[in-house]
Amino acid sequence: MIDVQHCILLKLTTLNSKLPPNLRYSFVQLLDKSSVCLTLRLKRTTLNMLGETYHTSLHPDNEFVYFFVSRGQKGEILKAVLFQQYKVKNKFNLAFGDVQNGKLSDEAVSNNNDFVKVLSTVAKCAYDFLERNPGIILHIQPVDDRRKLLYNAIFRRHFEALTEQFEIWGRKNRRREPFQTQKDYDSFELIQRR
Repeated sequence: MIDVQHCILLKLTTLNSKLPPNLRYSFVQLLDKSSVCLTLRLKRTTLNMLGETYHTSLHPDNEFVYFFVSRGQKGEILKAVLFQQYKVKNKFNLAFGDVQNGKLSDEAVSNNNDFVKVLSTVAKCAYDFLERNPGIILHIQPVDDRRKLLYNAIFRRHFEALTEQFEIWGRKNRRREPFQTQKDYDSFELIQRR
């Protein structure tokens, strides 16, 4: 939190251009009885969880699809992150994978030696989607046991940073509960805190 004197001294129009791209700040206006103070809140999830990411592009005709290109030992591989709406209005599934023959293959294993960067990029897309669509429940369903173990490990490792921005729920045997780091789950749900 920055006090009122620092708020006045900051040139907010140039602040973001001086920061590395993986640091995002949001500006929050707080009304007080006698004054308005502009404060900065660090998006710690972005800072702590996201490492190096690929450049992403939003599909020009579909705000639920992001694209990026994985670059590694097997060359360039087009990837997509798709947010699929459930019948419930505010619930979406996150799917990602290689684009093969114009379709998303979420079971593909490309082994392009950029695994961490790919997952960081998918997380960046999810974060952006939730920022642009407040109130959304984002469901993450691993497609196999290997990915299920991986996603459980990721949520455990980044639990503290994630819970600053999101409510995290785990599902096991169709039962939904607040995520607990000592348990393994079959799927996950994220809801951005307001």
